[in-house]
Amino acid sequence: MSSAPTVHVVASARTSLLAGLEERLSRHARVQHHVGLPAAKAVRSSDILVIDLDDAPESPDAPNLLPLLTRLEVWLVAGER
Repeated sequence: MSSAPTVHVVASARTSLLAGLEERLSRHARVQHHVGLPAAKAVRSSDILVIDLDDAPESPDAPNLLPLLTRLEVWLVAGER
C-alpha cells in the first residue's frame, strides 16, 4: 500500500474541481472520485475528504458523515462557482 494520502472527492459527476486536483496533486497524492460518501473503513487517517458543495450528490446524513469527521480531515469546497 502506498504511503501517499488519498484525496477522496465527493461530487455527483466529474467536475473541474476534480480534474484540477488530479492535475495538481498527482505527484503527491492519489485523487479518487466518489458519487457518495466513502465508507469509513475505506479511508486512512492520512487521507483527505473533499465535498464539492456545488456538485454534491445529496446532503450527507449524520450516521455516514460522523465516522469520517472523527477519522480524517474534511474540506468543504465550492468547486464550480
